[in-house]
Amino acid sequence: MRRLLLPLVALAIALLAMHGARRLPASRTVGIVPVPAGTALPRPPQAAASAIARAWRMHLRLDDALLPPGPAWTMREGLSEGSGYELSWQPSSQHLALTRGGAPGLLLLAMPCARMPREVLWQRQGARLSLAVDGVAVQCLDPEGPPEPSGPWPDGWTVISSGPLGDTVLAVHDLSAEPASDGSDLPQGDAALLAAALARGPAERGERERIGWPTLVPGRPGWRPDPPPGRPDYALLAVRQLFATVDGGEPLAFLEACGLAGRAVAALGSGHRDHRRLVLWLAWAEARHALSARSPAAASSVDAVRAAVDQLALLTREQATPEAPGLLLALLPAVAERALRRPESPRPASEVLAERRAWLGVLARLAEAARAAWPGDPPSSVQHALGLLRQACAALGGEGTRAMPLPAAAPPWVAARWRVLAGGKPSGAALPPLPGGDPLLASLVPAIAAVQRAAGLEPLAAVRLRAAVLDPATDPEELRRAYEAAGRREARLTALIVALHRLSQVEAGESGPSAALAGALREVERAAEALGPVDERRVPGPEALVVHDPLAFALACLAEARLTKHRPAGLQREAWRPPQPGSGAFVRLAPFARLLSGDPAASELIWLHDEQILPPAWALAAHIAMREVLATTREGAAPAVDWSPLTLLPSYTLPLELLAAVPRPARRSGIAP
Repeated sequence: MRRLLLPLVALAIALLAMHGARRLPASRTVGIVPVPAGTALPRPPQAAASAIARAWRMHLRLDDALLPPGPAWTMREGLSEGSGYELSWQPSSQHLALTRGGAPGLLLLAMPCARMPREVLWQRQGARLSLAVDGVAVQCLDPEGPPEPSGPWPDGWTVISSGPLGDTVLAVHDLSAEPASDGSDLPQGDAALLAAALARGPAERGERERIGWPTLVPGRPGWRPDPPPGRPDYALLAVRQLFATVDGGEPLAFLEACGLAGRAVAALGSGHRDHRRLVLWLAWAEARHALSARSPAAASSVDAVRAAVDQLALLTREQATPEAPGLLLALLPAVAERALRRPESPRPASEVLAERRAWLGVLARLAEAARAAWPGDPPSSVQHALGLLRQACAALGGEGTRAMPLPAAAPPWVAARWRVLAGGKPSGAALPPLPGGDPLLASLVPAIAAVQRAAGLEPLAAVRLRAAVLDPATDPEELRRAYEAAGRREARLTALIVALHRLSQVEAGESGPSAALAGALREVERAAEALGPVDERRVPGPEALVVHDPLAFALACLAEARLTKHRPAGLQREAWRPPQPGSGAFVRLAPFARLLSGDPAASELIWLHDEQILPPAWALAAHIAMREVLATTREGAAPAVDWSPLTLLPSYTLPLELLAAVPRPARRSGIAP
């Protein structure tokens, strides 16, 4: 018996090993390569087209001798940038960021790390991605998938680094021999294969036969067994089909695909691991569709987008998932572009400004929701960028937002823009460049750049002059230097705006005795003379601003109209009439003739001129000024013209808000440019 015991034990161990091998197929090693400072492991040439079908594991073992926080590094699916998924270590924020490639990319997971990672296992099985860092694991789901190049995919695996990694080693394993991950390993973009997979239906094969026909129960009208749970792969593929109709698809096709995906996800039941995540992806698809719908009515409706964003924000609060912050951040560039888009056809200024405020309110709401959806505290770079975006919405007239104090630890690129948008003086010759290369800021930077373009922060010298004029504490010598540096056009327009505001204050009796009126009138005359004459007795020279600059023309006419009220009437004095733009010496103003006509309906045109020549805020000021001029010359008295729209469309290069007859601290120009 003793002689038989050892062979029997060996046989039992062998049988158990064979059984385990059949139950748990072993993964195949594609390659193990050192990573001194980066490496690329191409797909084996002998691999079949179906092998390594979006099922692999990358194992990065970092050198124990590396000192924290170590260099930045990126693990990449594919040999080229932006072709697949990427996992990046950000030493500045101590985060690992998992992003989907493509244009634009999508942040799927941001994992904070207490220390520099030493061992990283990153695995993909179709739409499911998992990450294990030093024993801490997290998973995410991407039913849409990245756009894949043609040919067998992936074509390889890559590690790149910003510095030496020492004895770091990369191992890649093929997981395609393991059971398919709920059928989610289908190639992204293959419509025929997707349709064939969906044709199987929402239930497993054989379930209909197993359930059978309804069984009659005595005393009851009928009985049918509870429906089987939905098939996870069917729900995933139904959501993927929905995303194929989001951008550029017909509205009817989207609604049909949305209904199919909604039913498939609901069939999973709330207890299924995929249910809450797929519900979140469905809400994201609806928000994207509302932003890019082909129907003009749907595309222009801020209410539809606001409802979709609110729904998405509510789901991210109730069902926290790793993908939630990235889904919210990914909407920021599209909402910012829609909020600041100029109308392509004439529309009343009040209508456009009201809609703009509503869109900026949605943008601020989206930034707040992204901050709230972050697991724990987001990195400081993300917090500062989100705060800057909300500050910009408040500065540009966003709905439901307020200006916030500048964080003490804000980086220079945030602090400079924060101060300028709040009306402060820029400190340098140029704004610091926006950061690049940080996947956590990949969606925030384009949104901030769009807001910055809409604010019109160039030239910066004119921005500095405006801030100096509006600050009562500005030193006279500093103010003089600001006028000299701002340039001829902005300096002369600013001087007249300040003089007109000073005259309004004197007329309101809020700046001293009546003796100040003569000084205020002389200041207006001197500043208006610098722009050029707008009366019939004198012909302006070809270099005068009034002959080619519509805002200079409108402000010069406004100054003349306000000065006329204080000139004594006489028998020999003819009433002043503004010249006709587009005729005589002002022929170069012909493209702006209707805008400068004083017609209230001409506010529709403020968005239709070249922004480099006449920004919308300047066009609005010129239009309102000519309305007052026309009313003054017709009625002979100062009309009640509403200048308040200028506060909803701020200009950062001219103090246009001073044109309203609302007393506020302002310095005298001090010079006659």
